[in-house]
Amino acid sequence: MDNVNNPPHYTKDKSIETWDAILSQLTDEEKIGALRFQIAKYDFRFGNKGGITLAKAKEDIGKCIRYAQKLLEHLDRLEKEKSDIQYKPINRFSAAKITNIFKKDKDEQQ
Repeated sequence: MDNVNNPPHYTKDKSIETWDAILSQLTDEEKIGALRFQIAKYDFRFGNKGGITLAKAKEDIGKCIRYAQKLLEHLDRLEKEKSDIQYKPINRFSAAKITNIFKKDKDEQQ
């Protein structure tokens, strides 16, 4: 069973991978955002879901890399197509903002 590249719950009885079905419904800009979201999600939860084990940490970073590869493939395609997309990311994940988010969560737990 490969929970990084072909998780059974996403491929069972399906002719298309779930992420390909979802991405097919998005604009190029939305695809970039969706893939960046997935990369951040697996990076942030690295080693914290399903128990703190090396196996789970490797699974999380493997998924992060898999989404980064998917993003790279998408950007390569846009470049080959000479897309006129002008993607300007907004730095919503500054260190100060992230620190404040986690601090807030910690304060609410006390």
